Amino acid sequence: MDAGLVASGQAVEHYEIARYRTLKSRAGQRCLEEAVALLTRICRKRSRLTG
Repeated sequence: MDAGLVASGQAVEHYEIARYRTLKSRAGQRCLEEAVALLTRICRKRSRLTG
C-alpha cells in the first residue's frame, strides 16, 4: 500500500511539472518574458524536489 501511495504522488508531480513546462512554452510563444522567467524558476524548483 505504501508503494502505491508513493507511485501516485510521483505521478501527480510528473503531471504538475508537465503542465508548468507547457505553460512556459506557451508564454514563450507569446513573448511573455516575466511569465517565462517565473515558470522556469518553478520548473527548476519542482524538478529538484522530485529529484
